[in-house]
Amino acid sequence: MSQILRKKNVKGITVVGLILVIVVLFIIAAIALPYFMSRGKHVCNASSEADAKGAYIVAQLYFNDYPGESISSLESLTDIGFRQTKAVNVSVSGNQGDLDITAYHNSGDKTYTIDHEGTMVVEESP
Repeated sequence: MSQILRKKNVKGITVVGLILVIVVLFIIAAIALPYFMSRGKHVCNASSEADAKGAYIVAQLYFNDYPGESISSLESLTDIGFRQTKAVNVSVSGNQGDLDITAYHNSGDKTYTIDHEGTMVVEESP
């Protein structure tokens, strides 16, 4: 009876095989993790860039409604519809001929500046 319950040539996962699989998974994680961690800065930088472009567009709308006026703070743009992304710092100043918009994310590594002509300059943040 005991011979009927025993199976011959039963194969399974050995401890060595299991350890090899775990080591391979750790190596893959060590290679992939830095890549995915750097993607966070990319997202932060993209939101800063989008806010700078959005502020520029809303500033142009402001100047169409109030020609000859000057923008001294971001509040002038939020009054007509600009919404700043959380953790993105945007500063706006100047008039239509001398506009300066700067945006950067607290967790990003780039600063975006747009002048009155719409030219964007990207600088590495310290």
